[in-house]
Parts: sequence; structure tokens; C-alpha cells
Amino acid sequence: MIVTRRRPKRRNYGKIVLPVLALLALAGALYWPPSHNVIVNGPLKPVWGVLGAVGNQAGKPLTFAAQQQQIADQNRKLRDDAALREADRKDKEAKDRQIAALRTQVVELQSSAKATPLPAPVAKPTAASADLGLGGAAAVPDDIRRTAAYWSSMDADKAAAIAQKLPDDYVNRVFAQMSPDSVADIMNALPATVAARLAASAKDAK
Repeated sequence: MIVTRRRPKRRNYGKIVLPVLALLALAGALYWPPSHNVIVNGPLKPVWGVLGAVGNQAGKPLTFAAQQQQIADQNRKLRDDAALREADRKDKEAKDRQIAALRTQVVELQSSAKATPLPAPVAKPTAASADLGLGGAAAVPDDIRRTAAYWSSMDADKAAAIAQKLPDDYVNRVFAQMSPDSVADIMNALPATVAARLAASAKDAK
């Protein structure tokens, strides 16, 4: 019995290497400026034009998809901007309504304070009341007048911080001696619960 060994077949890498080298050479020729100019503007110009047209036609779906994505992104950004502007507009309208309501409450507070003056003994004019130009006119105690003048001259946030620590009746009496704008600024700086409580107590005092 004769045993023969089979020789392993040699793999022919030339079938793979040669096309790869050809593609690399073509890419190098297209990238290298002198050869690129020859291909684009030389005898191969018609071939290059045909290949370019085919490439453009084949790439149109990709270009169209990219354009559609860009348009979708722009539309989404426009919608987000419009939503932000609408939210800002609503916030501004809410603040304007709140300020208008506070001004109305201030006017009501002043009207109620003038309609129902608190009884107080007639006092002689003091130096402090003379300095404020209030004379000794009398239904309103001097400390209320001084506090009203002091709050009107100071920052609204600081005046609001002081008003929160005082009785509501006293605060309303001070507000009645202040201008509507000054009272509105202080009421706007107060917490919502405190401002509502003061407004309710002023209505109850009518």
C-alpha cells in the first residue's frame, strides 16, 4: 500500500492584494494635486464628468435625508423658542395682574383708613412731626406717620421684612399713610400669604 501526502494548496493572495493596491493607487491619484488636475481637466475629463454625475445621483438620497434632518432640527428649535416666548409672556401677564390687584388693595386700604379714622387724643405738635411737615393734625399718631415716612424712603424688600414682624392692624395703619406706589412695592415684596392676610384684615376692618 502506497501512502501519498497531499501538498497543502497555496493560497493565492494576489486576487485580493491586486484590487486593493489598484484602489489605493486610484485614491492616491485623485488626492495628489497634479494627477487630480490631469484627471479632472485632462483627457479623462469626460470620464470624470460621468463618474461625478453617477456619484451625485447615488448620493442624492443621503443628501436629501441630511437636509430633511436639518430642517426638522430647525423646526424643533423654532417650536422651543416659541414655547419659551409664550411662557415668558404668560409670566409677565401674571405679574402685571398681581401688581394691579395689589394696587387696588392699597387704594381700598387707604380709602377704608380715611373713612374710619382711629380715635386718638389730640396731641401737640412735636419736633419730629414738624420736621415731617405733618403738623399736629391729629387723628393719626406720630409713630404711624414716622413709620410711614421711613418705609417710603427705604428699600421695599427691607420694609417688607420689617412689616412681616409687626401686627397686621399696625401695618395697615402705616400703609394708609403711604403713597399707593410705595405700598404696592412693599406688598409685592411680601410673601403671598402675608400679603393676602394683610388684604383680608384690611377688608375686615371696613
